[in-house]
Amino acid sequence: MIRTAEHTALADSARRFVDTHYDPAVHRARLSKPQPFDRVRWQQMAEFGWLGTAIDDDAGGSGLDFSYLSVLAEALGPALMREPFASQTALAGHFLQRAAAGTARDALLERWLTGEMLAAVVECGPPDADGPVSQVAMNVIDCGVADVFLVVDEASPDAARIVASDAPGVSVTRHTTIDGRDLGNVEFMAEALAGDGIVEFRGGVRAALAEARALYALILCSESLGVARALVRTTCEYVHERQQFGAAIGSFQALQHRLVDMLLACTRMESLVELARGAADTAEFSLVGATIDRMVLGTIEGARRIGREAIQLHGAIAITDEYVVGHCVRRLTANEILLGGTGAVLERLADTTERARASSRH
Repeated sequence: MIRTAEHTALADSARRFVDTHYDPAVHRARLSKPQPFDRVRWQQMAEFGWLGTAIDDDAGGSGLDFSYLSVLAEALGPALMREPFASQTALAGHFLQRAAAGTARDALLERWLTGEMLAAVVECGPPDADGPVSQVAMNVIDCGVADVFLVVDEASPDAARIVASDAPGVSVTRHTTIDGRDLGNVEFMAEALAGDGIVEFRGGVRAALAEARALYALILCSESLGVARALVRTTCEYVHERQQFGAAIGSFQALQHRLVDMLLACTRMESLVELARGAADTAEFSLVGATIDRMVLGTIEGARRIGREAIQLHGAIAITDEYVVGHCVRRLTANEILLGGTGAVLERLADTTERARASSRH
């Protein structure tokens, strides 16, 4: 991907926003509060137009390429924010944009773009055979902060049902990830799904959901790259300040080699994210699945290495609550979990490779 002046300007504005509003001490204070995230900050992001970065201009967004959204997520990464930027831009905004234009979709998207409403995609299994008829979804991202649920189930392959989070028959069990983001389980009784509010998807709701998840992976990896860069920078500064045996420990050759390893891991992450950005800008997400998966694998591996080295080079101070390193590592670990881990990605890549070989034989 060719980085443009517009990419740079967007990233610079995000970094200024982070420097102004996301001091590490402020982040730690927010983690102790019951409020899931800061609505004022969220409203500011909406006013900046960040939510609509990659939403088509005829739908109320800026109509920019996906790479702009990825660059923005990378710049916001060091904030370690609880505001659900990654999940909402992909699993709410982009998912809604893929729906057929019309009254229901347009009204929801308009409210979402202004920051007034948050949405969560809920993929339900079959009804419960024991007791009252219900549908349950586990580990739903943003379920505790969503105003609206977009329910995807087997009964409606071309539509998602619109259900208000406070509707009768909706039960939310909320918990958080290890870095404080919103997650939980949602149960829908029969009366909650009896309404007629739907958004239709001409290409099928599953295809739209798969694309939204691919975009979510790109944004999460971009965020992880931003956090990894911050860890490398913080670690370099620390080892050149920390004195041992009358000299800065950064002057010891063994530690210099470990810093270089961290920098190389970060550079590999950057290359994979840049490759995925370029692919997302020039092709349909359905055609770049293998590129996205390779980016995910490389990001997970690089983040693990950088997080491990940052803790080792800082020593015990790294895992104290008062120091930013431990919070960064938690964010990287949480992103790995949200990305699904390496097992599922390796299976998908194996399937893709096998299909390609079968195709070539024919």
